[in-house]
Amino acid sequence: MTVMQDFDELPNLRPSKSERKRAMEALLTLAEELVELTAGRFAKLTLPDELKEALVLARRLPNRGAKKRQLAYIRRIMENYDAEAIREDLKKLH
Repeated sequence: MTVMQDFDELPNLRPSKSERKRAMEALLTLAEELVELTAGRFAKLTLPDELKEALVLARRLPNRGAKKRQLAYIRRIMENYDAEAIREDLKKLH
């Protein structure tokens, strides 16, 4: 058995580029949903302080380039946290 055959038999452990893009888009959509919540519903969420501060700032920005950059920043923050838990909290509010 050659080295190349060994590599072919190994499972691909990294997600594909398309899978990574879909995951990033899903986080961005979640960030947009969080920003659009009413103040009462937003206050009921249990979020990490860093994420909550970034969301509060995004809620104050107009719908232009600055808000788009802030949402991208929020997406990067959410990569460090359990997005499923945040989605579950959001589902409980709806």
